[in-house]
Amino acid sequence: METKELLKKRVLVVGLGRSGFSAVQLLHRYGTAEIRVVEREVNNEMRDKRKMLLAKGIEVELGEHQMSCVDDIDIAVISPGISKEEKIIKILNERKIPYIGELELGFLYCRFPLIAVTGSNGKTTTVSLLNEVMKGCGVKTVEAGNIGIPFSDILLSGDKYETVCLEVSSFQLEDILEFEPFISVLLNITEDHLDRYSNFSEYQQAKLNLFKNIKPNQWVIINNDLKGLVKNCGGQKIFFSAEANEEANLFLKDNKIIFQFENQKIEILKPTRKHLIGKHNWENILAVIGVALVYDLPLNIVLEVINDFRGLPHRLEFVETIKTVNFYNDSKATNIDALIKALESFEGSKINLILGGKNKKGNFAQTRSLIADKVKKVFLIGEASDEIREALDGVVKMEKVADLEGAVQKAYDNSSRGDIVLLSPGCASFDMFESYVERGNVFKEAVNHLKKKEILIK
Repeated sequence: METKELLKKRVLVVGLGRSGFSAVQLLHRYGTAEIRVVEREVNNEMRDKRKMLLAKGIEVELGEHQMSCVDDIDIAVISPGISKEEKIIKILNERKIPYIGELELGFLYCRFPLIAVTGSNGKTTTVSLLNEVMKGCGVKTVEAGNIGIPFSDILLSGDKYETVCLEVSSFQLEDILEFEPFISVLLNITEDHLDRYSNFSEYQQAKLNLFKNIKPNQWVIINNDLKGLVKNCGGQKIFFSAEANEEANLFLKDNKIIFQFENQKIEILKPTRKHLIGKHNWENILAVIGVALVYDLPLNIVLEVINDFRGLPHRLEFVETIKTVNFYNDSKATNIDALIKALESFEGSKINLILGGKNKKGNFAQTRSLIADKVKKVFLIGEASDEIREALDGVVKMEKVADLEGAVQKAYDNSSRGDIVLLSPGCASFDMFESYVERGNVFKEAVNHLKKKEILIK
């Protein structure tokens, strides 16, 4: 029986967070015979959601899962945060009950072509920029997925789009069966989430699931460094490189972007990208231009939108200048690769770096040479402080600080004319904050407080 037919029978939804709640409503709209929901958290938000769903005749169980919840179930929809080590997942596997994620669920009911973007870093920036480019060129589009808007929400809205720009994570890609975007974009794959995956290969394979259903008339846009990973992948391929690499289809050379594909060659003037600094952002821009070329969008408008795009909060976000010291908020740098990309984005300046948080089994030792070259002093915060200190021992001056506000003050005190204070933690935020967003906002508040204090002193 096809997955879509199974979804009209008895469905168990595991997790009632934002994506789970949207999944339940989508299933209800399409006339699922029976929907059962389980959620481990018990708080006011979940109680309110339970009340709303009970009014629709949907059974909701909060608290510790009773394994009887899987009895007589035909298929389950799993929230992306649910580990495969959870008992309920093991029971589903033992009983050979199929399960999918909210991403797959949305695809089964979607009626417009999808552009899906994944990668260890840069996904959110790329999807946001792509969405702005498409809209600027008159395409009716919307962004969704891991960017914070469940795919199911878009389908529930009733709006009709020409395409949807989806950010997709490795967690979401683990449970796809039939998902097949019109354009699939892979920016990069570096070590991340090793607290969830047993090894890098397992994490990499989750990312590569994006390409498992590609058809000949569909497109793959991928970083040229990863060319070897998609040898057996179908579809038409565009490889991009942020270097003058003529083996790629889309690359930088002198002051131009060169696109060569089959028998055509196009030269595009490089955008000024005022707010998107660093090599990694060139890769994000090239991926977006690749999509624009597939859609045959007017390149003059594409470049104009790229030049005006200010970037996103918490991603190498310029915050303020205080007495020639520049402050940057890169709270979204939750892994080692993002930290490396942030450090590589600055030339000739000495950086006072704020590092630390909850480590995701990242190896900070691989940053030793770069930190020795770029960083004046490291200010350590959070759970991973001692681990990072050991990994960087003998490389740079380090100081452990109790909180982020204190680290901002100390980093500023250590700065000379033209220095940079950079929050690029290389770690998750959950030891001290609800999210990287809260961490970034606390950083910005601390900088603003510092500026007010300097004004008063002046």
